[in-house]
Amino acid sequence: MAGKKVEWTANALAMVSDIYDYLEDQAGDDVASDYIDTLLEYGNSLDEKSEHFSFCRHPKLQEKGYRCAQFRKTYVVIYKENALKVSILAVIHVKRSPEIFGDI
Repeated sequence: MAGKKVEWTANALAMVSDIYDYLEDQAGDDVASDYIDTLLEYGNSLDEKSEHFSFCRHPKLQEKGYRCAQFRKTYVVIYKENALKVSILAVIHVKRSPEIFGDI
């Protein structure tokens, strides 16, 4: 059974790049690369399990019908879906201020 197409938005990829830069600075290239590879695999796995995750708890995101999938208790992958596609909109640290959600 073929899953939905997963599409990473430019905004989400910019956030992933920022995460890489932070991790590389803190722990080195190997750690950063492994973490980002796993994060990208996790996001791409939404092709088969996008409906396993609930709608986001934040009211602004919930109103838009966005779903949130937590990655390693550290980041939240925010996405929307339709019958054919999953669009990953953002990857945000769990401790970020909810005010950033207005920009998604």
